[in-house]
Amino acid sequence: MKKITGTAEVFIIGIMLFGTVACQFFPEQLISIYSEDTAIVQYGVTALTIISLGFAISSLSVVTSGVCEALGKGLLSLSISLIRYIVVIIPASVIFSKMWDANGVYVAFVFTEFTVALISALLMKKVLKKG
Repeated sequence: MKKITGTAEVFIIGIMLFGTVACQFFPEQLISIYSEDTAIVQYGVTALTIISLGFAISSLSVVTSGVCEALGKGLLSLSISLIRYIVVIIPASVIFSKMWDANGVYVAFVFTEFTVALISALLMKKVLKKG
């Protein structure tokens, strides 16, 4: 189980790093696929360059959720999603937007991914111990 989990993590991190690099070096081209409006592209570039900083670390929670599902521990997988989408990102978005306006919402995504990755690592350790 540990070997396949490690292999999955390596593959997912690789894919997410590719996405991060693309978003960091070509954000304008990526956003321009969806809109030609200069203002929207500029907002999108800012959002994409900030949010993409959390892509690679999010792979840990993706793998943890998958392992939990595979082992019949759907409630743990659901917990990871609830922690991400309700417990962390909503309050973080409110707090960070008060400090940094819209950019604070983008930073909240990155903060959330790091927080959920830490929680996922603790859960993964517990799940793999029990086998």
